[in-house]
Amino acid sequence: MQVYLKTLANAMLSSTSDVYGDYLLNYPEIMSGRRVRIEVAQGRRVHFEFYSSAGGEAEGEPGTSVPIPLLGGVLGLRKAIVHRDNVEAFARLNSAKSLQSLVVGQGAQWPDNTIYKNAGIALVGAKEYDNLLPMLMRKRFDFLPLSIIEIDGVLEKQTTVFDALVVEDNTFIYYPIPTYIRVSDTQPELLGRLNLGLKRIQASGEFRAIMQKYIEPYVKGISAQQAKLFVLENPMLTEQENRSRSRRITETYFADTQKIFWLY
Repeated sequence: MQVYLKTLANAMLSSTSDVYGDYLLNYPEIMSGRRVRIEVAQGRRVHFEFYSSAGGEAEGEPGTSVPIPLLGGVLGLRKAIVHRDNVEAFARLNSAKSLQSLVVGQGAQWPDNTIYKNAGIALVGAKEYDNLLPMLMRKRFDFLPLSIIEIDGVLEKQTTVFDALVVEDNTFIYYPIPTYIRVSDTQPELLGRLNLGLKRIQASGEFRAIMQKYIEPYVKGISAQQAKLFVLENPMLTEQENRSRSRRITETYFADTQKIFWLY
């Protein structure tokens, strides 16, 4: 994912060299999300960042946010990690009500919790992310939904420790999670440059080409004939945002899927 973001940033900046001149793109050490926001506000070491927010554009945060279809909407497309004992039962889900009969596991402070509660799905929260898989092993909840971009890597290195857990490959959950570029208020010229760069690479097709290279591998394995999709409303977004973003996902990746269940 970091390679994808670096490639995208370089494309946006290089496409505007004729207007703004040369640039130098540096990457500081890995920071927490909170630390990045502080650095963007100060505008000395970090001038911009890519971020996602289930609640939409962050109000009251320093910097200026620019909406960008960063991951083609697939950040909000989830598959589930389940206990082997529950694989068959999970695969038999065939209605919105059947999903609502299960208990989802999430981080206690994750903003996604609002989405699952709004959909009528009971939730168990873990104080620490690292507690989620052990809790699922003990069947404290029924499933752990994670973005298709990250889910396979979660179990890859821990198969011996959590050998009773598997990824259910044909059941998907989707809810919209907007993505943005946040630019420091100390860098108004950079804000203009990134806006122009985004428009240019979208118009030229370069944006689509980059996304196909780095993101499409995560969705090419979707079997539209076998897949089931549960679409949840994100109550922190408008009705129009929910409908348009959800429709884009269903039409792009699940056009031939017969089993699409809307939980709103």
